[in-house]
Amino acid sequence: MMHKRSPLALDARQVARALGGRAYGNRVSAPGPGHSRRDKSLTVFVDPKEPDGFTVHSHAGDDWQMCRDYVRERLGLPKWQPSTAPQAASERVIPFPRAEAQHGEKPTPFDDTWLRRDGYACTAEYAYTVDGELLYQLLRYEHPSKPKEVRPRHRGADGRWYWKCGTERRPLYRRDYLARRTPGPVFATEGEKDADRVAALGLRAVTAAFGTWTEEAVQDLEGEDCLILEDNDEAGRKKAQDLAALLHGVARSTRIVRLPGLPEKGDVSDYLDAGHDREQLLEVALAAPLWISDADEPSPAADPEPGSEHSAEDPALRQVAKDQDGTIRDAETGEILTPTNEGPGDVLNSLSLGHDVGWTYPTGLLGEMADWILASSRRPNRPLAVAAAVAVLSGVCGRHLYGPTGTALNLYIVMLADTAVGKNRPLSAVGEILDAAGLGILHATAKGFSASAIEQMMADHPCCVATADEIGANLLGRMSHKNGNPHEHAMRGVFLELWSREQGQSAFQLTRRAKAAEVKDKAVQAIPSPSLTLFGASTTEAFYSAVTVGSVRDGFLNRFLLVEAAPRAKAQEAPASARVVPDHIGQALWDIIPEGEGNLQTKLGNYQLMIKPCEDRLDWQSEAVRQRALDFEEEILALGDANKDCAPLMGRIFEYSVRLASLHAVSREGRAAKVTLSDLEWGAAWAVSSARVLLNGATRNMAGSDYEAKFNAVRNTIQAAGMLTRLELARKIRNVSARERDDIIRHLLDGNWIEEIVVPSPGRHAHGWRWIG
Repeated sequence: MMHKRSPLALDARQVARALGGRAYGNRVSAPGPGHSRRDKSLTVFVDPKEPDGFTVHSHAGDDWQMCRDYVRERLGLPKWQPSTAPQAASERVIPFPRAEAQHGEKPTPFDDTWLRRDGYACTAEYAYTVDGELLYQLLRYEHPSKPKEVRPRHRGADGRWYWKCGTERRPLYRRDYLARRTPGPVFATEGEKDADRVAALGLRAVTAAFGTWTEEAVQDLEGEDCLILEDNDEAGRKKAQDLAALLHGVARSTRIVRLPGLPEKGDVSDYLDAGHDREQLLEVALAAPLWISDADEPSPAADPEPGSEHSAEDPALRQVAKDQDGTIRDAETGEILTPTNEGPGDVLNSLSLGHDVGWTYPTGLLGEMADWILASSRRPNRPLAVAAAVAVLSGVCGRHLYGPTGTALNLYIVMLADTAVGKNRPLSAVGEILDAAGLGILHATAKGFSASAIEQMMADHPCCVATADEIGANLLGRMSHKNGNPHEHAMRGVFLELWSREQGQSAFQLTRRAKAAEVKDKAVQAIPSPSLTLFGASTTEAFYSAVTVGSVRDGFLNRFLLVEAAPRAKAQEAPASARVVPDHIGQALWDIIPEGEGNLQTKLGNYQLMIKPCEDRLDWQSEAVRQRALDFEEEILALGDANKDCAPLMGRIFEYSVRLASLHAVSREGRAAKVTLSDLEWGAAWAVSSARVLLNGATRNMAGSDYEAKFNAVRNTIQAAGMLTRLELARKIRNVSARERDDIIRHLLDGNWIEEIVVPSPGRHAHGWRWIG
């Protein structure tokens, strides 16, 4: 059929201006009729072959004829009048080019009766969508004795189903979930069933329709860390290698994951059916070696032959070997080579407190809670368990207990931990302990990250411990992102004020009229003595990539108390009984709450009611302890004056030392405790450790440019390994070109960060670098 060409010569930019939208080629995304200006539910395709010069599609389900008339009106065109001729299928609303229309084929109505009569049953429908628009479905049919069948169908413009895909587009399966840019690697599976199975674990998973990885599907994985799950047969291994080659130069990194214990032709579903869980899958996947293409393999010419300028016989280059335990030795003399590993955090070594105390072994109630968390963890991690215990106690002391200096006892704690280290257990343990103590009202999950969402959470929970996974990307990232909205940027001011509370301070004024469930829909405009303790987890990379220079300058970053996870421990199977919180822990927490007085009515009124609660201040044990604290504060101030570059990240060491010391005292003796020198030393140990992590981490990971980020990546990789050959470095750093890598290596050599070495091996000598600090 010949297309009737539109007499209108529309331009996509002209349409976008008329609708208040944006043009992308011949496509316009704009607000639909009756929708807000921020809405982008209407898509207009500018096409001179169409009678109107365009077609429309509503992602909100609005009537297409109403949308067409709306566009015509905004363009200043007369209202559409139906013709007497029957409307052709090509003149109806079709959101994407259809394969049948392009090839002149007439679509066949969907009818699977013949399959069902043959004994097949439809067991799954897999929807392929783009930006919420359904392109087509793949139907999985299974038979008791015959091979499975996968058949595509699409919905036509008339709302009926038709066989085939109806479009030549082949996007990723689960593409829209991927587009949400949630943190974490992406698993690539060999089929939709496996992708859904992995996604059900809370992981990101995709696959390609019919196993064909088109250019569109591959490009959707640009910049991602991809984990290819290999099926256990020759075909599966070949497909994994082919996909890795396609992702080369597109994905940020690629690993081919060979799951252990699979039967012949087995896949990830078989692996999970065998009883393996999310953490075990992640552990195996992340332990897989980085895939590197033949083009990236250093050529033999890259490593000089013996006798050349930098050969193994050249005395200018040290021959170095690494033992199985990681010890680096001089290959000729056997001397153990130890890097200096100096960093900006070393300026804190001169402080008189915080060095000889193991803060991960607190006494009293904190130690008991930490021990219970460790005993009930699959992968026990002591620093993270202690951090969770401190977060719980901080919440229980909120609103009614203050430190000897008048400072509030709320904390902003961030656990820095890689995947599969065991950070999920401490996060979940916080709520379990509070529930067991009858204090579940103190626990909140920080789901909405905007100024109004934080205020609403505080109106509902004037005192709370808010837990948040991936706090770097979800919190810092949103506040700092250049494209963030004003509500996200405004979170910084809310968090700054909530952290800096003191005894007797005026009520926290809300910037909007939030409603609190406890006051039965009466408008709340101020919260007396609010207490917010944040307890979150993040990878080191995600945390620092979300940090800006402004966060350092305005003192926001130093309000976070950081704790680095211990190395991954062996998995243990904790019995179900270990998950039961001991009664004495719950009772000890309950006893810390003051009795309700006057309008407070009950003990829990200290946390719930919108009136000023009972407020008590802990005392120093003696004048000598108070003076020791003041001397420590002066030390920190003097150190900051002498190290101006480090001062912004050292500014909260003293205040965090007092807050932590106060909590440690309550842990020992309850709400009537006095803060001793031992308590102060324990608090200072963690506060100084956190500042050191912050100083070193910010220097190593914060980047003001793309080159600086790559420089940090190369430097940190060599430092973490101790020594690396040229090939090992190329495999670990995939987003840095060989030319950039060589330039960075020259800078590291000139700055005496590294030394060039030779690693002896049979047949040839590999050249590389050793970290000397």
